Amino acid sequence: MIQAIHTSHPNCNHLKIPLSHLQKSKIQTSQLSEMAYEWCSVICKNYSTLNGAEALLLLSLRIGFHDINPKEKQIKLIHTEHHQKLANIAFGSGDGEAIIDLLSAWTSESSSHTLYPQLKICAKYLTDLHYLYPFSSRL
Repeated sequence: MIQAIHTSHPNCNHLKIPLSHLQKSKIQTSQLSEMAYEWCSVICKNYSTLNGAEALLLLSLRIGFHDINPKEKQIKLIHTEHHQKLANIAFGSGDGEAIIDLLSAWTSESSSHTLYPQLKICAKYLTDLHYLYPFSSRL
């Protein structure tokens, strides 16, 4: 996935198909969450040059964190400066499930990483969540 983003044509619609299949398979492992989080970083880094970047990003979040156990101790996330864009994109999408996937990633517990250091970036968005329709039961 990472190599495909770096070497592909800026229109990455071809990546949506395998990601959609992976998301529908409902496979959930800590390794997949780690990879999906890394995909998010690469997508955010290349966001301005990728057509369909928001869809790729939201799919990656869903794959990595939609069904993750919030107490999963084995997950090892590496936070990069590119992940800061995630809040703007997830909250800007108005997709309650994507917002929860993001918060699941950033609040996951692990002995190998801390909570996302910029978690406070979400505070301004959280106060406006009541505007989301339909309101996610996960929220």
